[in-house]
Amino acid sequence: MSTTENELHERASADSPTGAVDEPVAAQKTESEIEYPSTAKQALIILGLLLSSFLTALDISIIATAVPVITTDFNSLADVAWYGSAFFFTLAAFQSFWGKCYNYFSVRGSFLAAITVFEIGSLICALAPNSPALIVGRAIQGAGGAGTNLGCYAIASFIAPPEKVPAIVGGVGTVFSIASVIGPLLGGVFTDSVTWRWCFYINLPIGGVAAACILIFFRTPAHIKKAHKTPLQEILLSFDPFGFVLFVGTMLCFLFALQWGGVTRAWNTSTVIGLLVGWALMTILFTVNEWYQKDRAMLVLRILRIRGITTACAYVFFLYGAYFSVVYNIPVYFQAIKGLSPRDSGIRTIPIILSVSAASMTCSIAVGKIGKFQPFMIVGAALATIGAGLVYMFDLDTDIGKQIGYQLVLGFGVGAVVQLPVIVGGALSAMQDKALALSVVCVTQFFSSVMAIAVSDSIMNNLLLKNLAKYAPNVIPHTVLEVGAYGIRDKFDAETLHGVRQAWMVGLRGAWAMVIALFGMAFLSSFIAKWPGSLAPPELDSDVKAQESEGGNKAEQDLESGI
Repeated sequence: MSTTENELHERASADSPTGAVDEPVAAQKTESEIEYPSTAKQALIILGLLLSSFLTALDISIIATAVPVITTDFNSLADVAWYGSAFFFTLAAFQSFWGKCYNYFSVRGSFLAAITVFEIGSLICALAPNSPALIVGRAIQGAGGAGTNLGCYAIASFIAPPEKVPAIVGGVGTVFSIASVIGPLLGGVFTDSVTWRWCFYINLPIGGVAAACILIFFRTPAHIKKAHKTPLQEILLSFDPFGFVLFVGTMLCFLFALQWGGVTRAWNTSTVIGLLVGWALMTILFTVNEWYQKDRAMLVLRILRIRGITTACAYVFFLYGAYFSVVYNIPVYFQAIKGLSPRDSGIRTIPIILSVSAASMTCSIAVGKIGKFQPFMIVGAALATIGAGLVYMFDLDTDIGKQIGYQLVLGFGVGAVVQLPVIVGGALSAMQDKALALSVVCVTQFFSSVMAIAVSDSIMNNLLLKNLAKYAPNVIPHTVLEVGAYGIRDKFDAETLHGVRQAWMVGLRGAWAMVIALFGMAFLSSFIAKWPGSLAPPELDSDVKAQESEGGNKAEQDLESGI
């Protein structure tokens, strides 16, 4: 070790003020002194990240079109909601856990552990002999997916100079967006052509290639390694077990309340009211616990002192909730209203797939070049709000031209900003806090997705059941929910089917009204940041301004002295 490195090691070994976060080795290194992987290694590492992102996003929605067959195989209609919720639930709950792992342990080792957990969950799902086993497998998948999702963004921040990171994040985000939208299409293909179990078998070889790329070609960079080991007790406390229990309890109360309310139990029953009260109380307790725990908290709230990251979290909370609600609802429109098969309904969503993907990659690169994020947030949210308003105009007879055009507007708006919160979180946080900052952003985005999808489904189901009495009075309301969006065309005669579709259209529009409101809130939250939203860390931004100010003062002095 050189003299300079020894000095850096000694400086990094000093105790941190909080006693919880160590300074990384070579924290004082300038950007020019940091070594990055060669171009070839970098390409293979990025391949591993893209494959990992693809798997996580694919499993968010791939099961949607397979659910009717699964419920028939297992006779498990009562478990339908949990096939999707179990994955999303742990995807949100374990973001902070993996953020702490990346902060305290090897980045490579933590990422490989996350892929392993995801693969185990996939294998359990593929071999599941009954519904409970499938739900457990989905939960394990989500727990591993939380680590791979966060790890993709963390590793992207370490393998290239800061000005190139947005392009890599944009690529990861583009793949994530494509996979999350084409999931129902691939799920329909597997279910129709082979078996629904291939929705999970497909993860095994792809995950293996991703793990190999990271195992062989990526090494945890020296400049983020800890100078000395944190005591084991301190590490265990930093995972905030009490906060995790409160977070899980909060989400369970909320999900059960919205799943049952107005569908299987009346909203004024003691069970639903008790769940909502429990959700409110545990939310308060969770917030107090996070504030009290400080750097040991599941969500390190000091990260939000950075105004740009606060903006990113508020923005992603509303944006992702609205986006994934649409991802789940538009295929329902094509199946229930247009009578398309799961595979064909997936094909009809190609416009939003292409527009989100193109805009995501283009704007992520543009943000990296320009170094400002707020203008993109404002324009993207405005366009997404307009696009959601156009989708709200879908009806029983909307022609294919409008279906394509409205999806394109919505997709370009969402795609322009879908990766910005992660880019902002990574860019504005200190090197030793990157994993923590990214975990805060990712917890926010997936937590909001769980909540928004639950609210969206509750609105749609409640309005559907209510309006069936008006448009199809001879139909037993819960029969419609049991047969599902695609099954109604085989269950009812032409006259009754028309009334059922009218009722379903009312339900969808109720859900889309919520989406419009969420996109509108994302637009308003973009103004929290200080204009124009610099991607430079606060201290660096201040240094640049100080240098510019000094330069300006020197020029004035030169002019005054006649130079």
